[in-house]
Amino acid sequence: MKKYLIGILIGLITSSLGIFVYQNFIIQILTYADLEIITKLLTGVAPFIAAFGAYYMWQTNRDYKNDHYEKIIDKRLNAYEKLCTFIGELDVEKRMLIHGKDTKLDDGKPYLQCFDTNEELHISLKTCLSLNKYRYWFSNTVKMHLDNINKIIAECCTDLNAPTGSAFRSKYIDKDSNSLDSISVGCSCFENMHKEIHLINIVISNDYKRIDDVKLFLDNVSSKPENDRSE
Repeated sequence: MKKYLIGILIGLITSSLGIFVYQNFIIQILTYADLEIITKLLTGVAPFIAAFGAYYMWQTNRDYKNDHYEKIIDKRLNAYEKLCTFIGELDVEKRMLIHGKDTKLDDGKPYLQCFDTNEELHISLKTCLSLNKYRYWFSNTVKMHLDNINKIIAECCTDLNAPTGSAFRSKYIDKDSNSLDSISVGCSCFENMHKEIHLINIVISNDYKRIDDVKLFLDNVSSKPENDRSE
């Protein structure tokens, strides 16, 4: 498109110069009336060339803006893909076993699969923290719910590794192994985790619907408080 416009512009300029040279060449054999007509023709071409140049600059700037916006959309889609993968892996509900036996659907307390073991919980925390590298491309509401999820998991990891208070230990201690039970901890925070996962899924769905509205996204980013820019 740009090469085509440049070709037209060069053609117009070349044609104008050719007419000008031809005018000087035949000036002696033309009457005053003929020269006046040619001068008016040349004068009429000049505004067209100026308008064409302005259009070319506008087209160039628009193409650059579109390319820039397309890159931003690609960045955001990649970030949300990583986020959806994490949330999908996190949102796997299980039921606590009673006396070491599988329970029916309505039996036992619900918890998320990442609380099966302390190690799995730490993996989830590590994955959640790794999403910070994509933080800039998330909407502010997604960041808020992701921070809440990270806080819940981090606090559970802290409680399991460095529990404080006898009340906590007596509530979540596994009497058989004399160690803290990650599943019991998962049951205790299930409602909060389930709520945050549900809310972030709604926000993600809404963000996808307007992922192409780059201006809205940039306006929201630029309106954030400076101390909230942790990307």
